[in-house]
Amino acid sequence: QALSSDAFIAAAQNNLVLLVGFTTICLVLGLFLAILLDHGIRFSEKFQTVYLLPMSLSFVVTAQLWLWMFNVESGILNLVVTTLGFNPVDWLGNPSIALGAVILALIWQFSGYTMVVYLAGLQSIPDDQFEAARVDGASITRTYLRIIV
Repeated sequence: QALSSDAFIAAAQNNLVLLVGFTTICLVLGLFLAILLDHGIRFSEKFQTVYLLPMSLSFVVTAQLWLWMFNVESGILNLVVTTLGFNPVDWLGNPSIALGAVILALIWQFSGYTMVVYLAGLQSIPDDQFEAARVDGASITRTYLRIIV
């Protein structure tokens, strides 16, 4: 009887959206950032350090930080929204927005880990394979799709 209740079905749907949304965005963002860092963008060491910083914070600290940012009256996100001339948003109190806010906070904390895992994998691929693809005339997109993915 509990498994067929509306509350259970809504919770299961929210969990599924959270799982798919968080996982997909985190994996794609991590791969994109790892590819950028693998190409040796400027300040890549500093960027990597800053991007990994959220991973070193505890869940309690991260939750409190995002709770302050999402605060209706004094949160930094609503400060930006009101500065742009819009009404403040109840980020965590509005059911249509709350799930997206939670996904955003999770992505902020965990996409750095995904980036590091992808970057380690990218750096373990021998340069010979990339050079062979360049000699064959493959574009960067095709090279990454064929060699990495």
